[in-house]
Amino acid sequence: MKKLLVLFFVAAMCVPSYGDIVVYKFTGQFNPWVAFTDDSYETATVGIKKITGYCVSDIDMDTGELNGTPTLIFYEGKVVNYKRYYFIDANWDFTDFYAFDIRGAKGITGRGIYAYITLGDEDTGYWICPLYGKCTLVDIGRVDKRKCWIPRSLKGIMNIAVVSPTPYNAVGNMTMTFDYKYTQNANKTEATQEDTVDKICTDLEGKGYEPGDF
Repeated sequence: MKKLLVLFFVAAMCVPSYGDIVVYKFTGQFNPWVAFTDDSYETATVGIKKITGYCVSDIDMDTGELNGTPTLIFYEGKVVNYKRYYFIDANWDFTDFYAFDIRGAKGITGRGIYAYITLGDEDTGYWICPLYGKCTLVDIGRVDKRKCWIPRSLKGIMNIAVVSPTPYNAVGNMTMTFDYKYTQNANKTEATQEDTVDKICTDLEGKGYEPGDF
């Protein structure tokens, strides 16, 4: 399945591996968000939690293989007297992306992408988000001017369950939107995934965000 990743997350890497960068901005809302006070599961707070951030990925255009795992950068609004951001790599063992043909009543009607992103593991908890988006030709800023078949947006659901140090779980909806600015800037300058993550974090710090722990 990963051979079809070339249609989705792509990134510009230094020699000998060359790819392209694709950045998506994501927004989501967990409703309900259930946070237990301890592992006895006797008392919990129940509410709504919103998330925002960026997903940065790198792929070798020749092989269609990911060069590492996608990085997710989360940032949140003002908390007390400061704003925080933090980032984490997706779980390589459980994260996958693949393209598929869309079959309508009269035959093939297009191509879509299914993205399955997982953070954490079953021992400490997990965060999963299956997404779907219909592909279109998009200018990602390649030096050869070639457009790529990727979704301009993806939508799906998300589910989170953490067992340590204090348990919580939640479900909700999520949307990813193609970010032209960061994607095209990265590919035009042949930046790496790490360079692009650093750029986004620097821009967040310029807006008053401080690094925090995930």
